[in-house]
Amino acid sequence: MIKTVTEMIVDGYGTGELDFLTRLGQADMLTQVGFDTQIIQPLLAVLATESETSVLTVTGHADRVDTPGLTREQRRQQEFDASDARALSAVAGVRQLIDQQTPFFIPSDLNDLSQLHVADRPAGAAVLKETADDMNEEQRQRNRRVQFRVIRFQPE
Repeated sequence: MIKTVTEMIVDGYGTGELDFLTRLGQADMLTQVGFDTQIIQPLLAVLATESETSVLTVTGHADRVDTPGLTREQRRQQEFDASDARALSAVAGVRQLIDQQTPFFIPSDLNDLSQLHVADRPAGAAVLKETADDMNEEQRQRNRRVQFRVIRFQPE
């Protein structure tokens, strides 16, 4: 089997922002077009065949929570919850975007499709892009992101 991998990150989430389609809609045109060509189109290509399969991994990320007065566990839970909500929203958004571009029925759970497996996972603030003690909002927005990876398996 031939395997191709495409990856993309959508970042720029504001404080408390969790909705993927809103974030994607506010992103620059390069990001929007890139998301379509790097993530949606490869998935549509797989769904249009009977011989190909694909794995979509969606990882939600959060910025670190620095709210005074919270325990370490409360901070970690808030980071986990935000990253989990971003990942779940992104999977739902991918489903909507696929549904808009395909003539056949798409189930609400993409894992019900025999050619596609979707894994969503929260990373909390475990993998920060920015780590300075005195980060500005732009740096924090780079930490608040969703990472996509499409692995496509094609018969030889």
